[in-house]
Amino acid sequence: MKLNRTRGALVAGVVLALAWLASRPFLRDSALPEPPSARVRGRPVEPTCPDVQHDAYYFPAGTFALTDEFFREWYSEHLRSTGQASLTCGGAATLESYRFTYLRSFRTPIVASIEVTPPTASFAAWETNGRGGYKPGDVIKTVRRELSADERAQFTQRLELADVWALDSVVDSTMNDGAEWVIEVRRRGVYRVVTRRSPRSGPYRELGLFFIRASGFVNIPGDLY
Repeated sequence: MKLNRTRGALVAGVVLALAWLASRPFLRDSALPEPPSARVRGRPVEPTCPDVQHDAYYFPAGTFALTDEFFREWYSEHLRSTGQASLTCGGAATLESYRFTYLRSFRTPIVASIEVTPPTASFAAWETNGRGGYKPGDVIKTVRRELSADERAQFTQRLELADVWALDSVVDSTMNDGAEWVIEVRRRGVYRVVTRRSPRSGPYRELGLFFIRASGFVNIPGDLY
C-alpha cells in the first residue's frame, strides 16, 4: 500500500512538472520562427556612399563571393543607366526598399522597385533599349504608381515566402544564357541581395514575377524566363 502511494505521488509530481514547463514561454513559443538575428544574412547599411561611379557604390566588394567583380560590374552598369540610388549606403535610416533587376541575355533590361512608407507603397519600373547580357542602353519606358491594398498584401506574402534574408547571395549555375533575377532588400538598416539565373519555380520566382507583372513591360510569354 505504501508503494502504491509513493508511485501515485511520483506520477502526480511528474504531471505537475510537465504542466509547469508547458506554461513557460520558451516552450509555448517553440513552434514560432527563429528570431531574425539567428538567420538574417545581411550587412549594415553604410551611412555615406562612395561616388556613384565607384565600383562599390551599388555592391560593396565581396558581395558575390568568387564571382564578385564580374557580377558587381555587370549589375551596376544597368542600375546606373536607370538612375538608381544605392541601397547599401546613404539615404534615410528608416528607408524600407525592395528592388528587382531583370537581365535577360538578349532582351531589354528591366529594373523595378518598391519603396514602403506605411501605410502606402510606391512602385516604379524602368526599361532600357539595351540587352541584359550586354550594354544597358537608355531608358525607353517608365512606370510610377502606388500599389493597391491587394497588391501590398500579395507582395508581403510573397516576400515572406521567399525569405530572401536566409538565402545564399549567389549559387552556381551551369546555364550559359538565361536571365538574372536580382532582388535587393533594405529594411531596418540592413541590406541583402540575392541573385538567381532563370528560376523555374518556387517562392523566389514568384517574388520576381510580382515585380515583372506590376511593371506591365513583359506581355509575351516567350519573353519571360
